[in-house]
Amino acid sequence: MPLNPKEVICECGNSMTLSVRKLRCVKCGKYLFYDEPDKRRHRANTIYFLLMFALGVGFTAYFFIEMIVDPLFR
Repeated sequence: MPLNPKEVICECGNSMTLSVRKLRCVKCGKYLFYDEPDKRRHRANTIYFLLMFALGVGFTAYFFIEMIVDPLFR
């Protein structure tokens, strides 16, 4: 369902009219949001994804060190 058109100004100074919840800026490529709760939700989801990715890489590195590297030096 399309929303009422709303004029949104990007950080780069580009002005766009949004009728959807989220759209990328044509000039700089950053997301523009129709309202503030969507912007906060997007930021929280991005932080959560990055933390889970870092945790996965950390566990993988830990198991690699414990199972492969440590026995080689004993």
